[in-house]
Amino acid sequence: MRISQNFAAAVPIAFNVAGDFFFIERGAFTGNLTVQFFKEGKLLDHDLVTVKAGFWQEVPEGFDRVEITSSFTTATPVVFYAKRGRMGWREPEKAGDVTISNDLSIPAGAALQLVNEEFRRRYTIICNFTGNPAIIRLGDSTVTAARGIELPPGQRETIHGTRAIYGWNPGGVAQNVGILRVLDWDQTA
Repeated sequence: MRISQNFAAAVPIAFNVAGDFFFIERGAFTGNLTVQFFKEGKLLDHDLVTVKAGFWQEVPEGFDRVEITSSFTTATPVVFYAKRGRMGWREPEKAGDVTISNDLSIPAGAALQLVNEEFRRRYTIICNFTGNPAIIRLGDSTVTAARGIELPPGQRETIHGTRAIYGWNPGGVAQNVGILRVLDWDQTA
């Protein structure tokens, strides 16, 4: 069921809708929503505190009522869905925080940690600049001249995940790489 509702600050609104899947459509609103799920009059342990547009939640035991409170300063329209199952629903590309790091110089014949382990990181794009004379290798802390994926000059590689990423420069001179990280925005902040 798709529901469109205007929300004002700190006014909880209850919706008698059943399902096990809840999704807040992207919108132009700024501010946060607090969402609580109920089943047979009992508050479930799936509170979503200060969520933002694009957020979704599965509630395996199901719910029959949803209560939403906003932090908006003016009446603001919000569209959300409550339904049974995810069938026919595709997770949208979530908003993310893009972070561009300063170029890093990998010393000749050496490895360098390019990106720290980050819990919120979705993926990292690493670019071996066109002007660099040699390939670099990317991998974990065990990357070497013969271990890791090759990244030729002028190419980029997208690495998904949260682990630390290292680069190895087998060339005879230091080489600079560009790094762009995309982090999940904190859905509960």
